[in-house]
Amino acid sequence: MGYEDFYAAVSDDTTGKFRVDPQMGTLERRGGAPQTISIAYQGDGAPGITGHLIVQTEEEKFTYEIIVS
Repeated sequence: MGYEDFYAAVSDDTTGKFRVDPQMGTLERRGGAPQTISIAYQGDGAPGITGHLIVQTEEEKFTYEIIVS
């Protein structure tokens, strides 16, 4: 696996306001340095599962559950 462009965002069904940083970039090749993606809660949501963070490349899609406590 070489370098891959990615896009990151919360899913459309996510409740509350979140900031994702970075929203796009390039992933290192497999075994390289890890990519840090930060997600910050900005309010307007109830505690519990509120949605999903989606990280997508040309070939793969990763989904992470967002839980506000």
